[in-house]
Amino acid sequence: MFFRGMRLFVAAGFLITLSRCANPFAPTGGPKDTSPPLALVSPKDTIVNYAGEKLIWAFDEYLQPIQKQNIQVFPQTPISIELRGRSLILSIEEITRGVAYNLLIEDAIKDYNEGNIYPPQSIWITTYGLLPSNSVSYSTTILPPNLDLTTFSSSIQSDNPPLTYPLRKNNRLRGRLDHMQNSWDYAYTWYWDANSNGTADSFERQNKLSLSFDGSNETIIHSPLRSPATIDPVADECFMIHPKPNQDTWDSIARENGFSFSTYSWGHDTVYACIKDVENTMPVDSNQQLILASMTGTYSSDTVQALVLVADTTLASNKDTNQNAKNLPYLLSIPSNDLDSLIQNEGLSSGYAGLYFVTFSLPSDTATMPDNLHVDVFTDNGELLMSDIYREGVIYSFYGEPSYAIFTPSVEDNMVLYYVYGIGAQQEFLVTKTLQSAELINFIND
Repeated sequence: MFFRGMRLFVAAGFLITLSRCANPFAPTGGPKDTSPPLALVSPKDTIVNYAGEKLIWAFDEYLQPIQKQNIQVFPQTPISIELRGRSLILSIEEITRGVAYNLLIEDAIKDYNEGNIYPPQSIWITTYGLLPSNSVSYSTTILPPNLDLTTFSSSIQSDNPPLTYPLRKNNRLRGRLDHMQNSWDYAYTWYWDANSNGTADSFERQNKLSLSFDGSNETIIHSPLRSPATIDPVADECFMIHPKPNQDTWDSIARENGFSFSTYSWGHDTVYACIKDVENTMPVDSNQQLILASMTGTYSSDTVQALVLVADTTLASNKDTNQNAKNLPYLLSIPSNDLDSLIQNEGLSSGYAGLYFVTFSLPSDTATMPDNLHVDVFTDNGELLMSDIYREGVIYSFYGEPSYAIFTPSVEDNMVLYYVYGIGAQQEFLVTKTLQSAELINFIND
């Protein structure tokens, strides 16, 4: 009996000891605990040949509820997060072969008593025996509406396989993604989440820019692939070619169509070309309306060259279905001081409207123009209309409606020196916009 009682006493004492050790609350007295929880067991920084195994961290003390929103996997994929006693157990639920997943843990693990934070963790996981060696370096310059990046969201995406790498706040416009497959196609996508619902809705400004790997296995951002050039008749033996093709493609188009005149050297995003020589003297007739098709020159010069299409208003009453062919082209020299009066009537009978014309000017207090100032002009939804060396006072023409422009020291540098927001261009009107200094704002990069 004595020994039986002794066994019961020892067992009871053991249970009491265990109960005291399991108490997660802080003991009274003594210095405050400022040390983060210590991981007695943790995964390696790089995990290869992954097949869905659980990742386990075993700590030396109890933890507060895990801040799951601070545990992320790039690219996005569902993960399982479980807190069991003093252990955190994670696993990736859906895996794409060949993808290198980056598990990031930051401000997610805290000890129970003092809330001391476990240091940030970055773990690479792949189903292959090695991590891919390629990187995606991206850099773009966006002019946000109202100069505000608060609701701006961006990501790197792949369509095949479908992958999304959400870009965190400080990496939304410039950054680098490591361990990418260079045989897959990636794109940089962005949108303004106007209604804060976390998705790109059809009414929100958004765009998608293609990425490609260069010789060093890094990538550069490109504008969206431009559509093949279309050739549309706009006048008698004259055509509009849009978008403007590269030089080699243009040489081929000109030969095939026998163009003897073109505005290709005028720059910008649209070309007009004619099979016959263009008259440089225009008769005046009250039944004619003028379509200002294209211009070249500078606003400060005495004259500019303009391609003008003359539309016969009598065609409207005849309901002629081939009105464009009845328009007549003229190549004119127009005094610059007359440009402001070249306001065309609406509802032209030809059914064709001219381009948007804009000229930019430096602020009046600008002492000297920076060397090789580069200008990019965009539509309201961020489509790039033109990327070129800026020339003071040049008349720029656009097929699409320009909304804003940014001016940088060079095409490789996204440090914005000047910007123009809300150009407000109209077809066949020339608007003049003064550059605004970007010196005191930081809306371009976080």
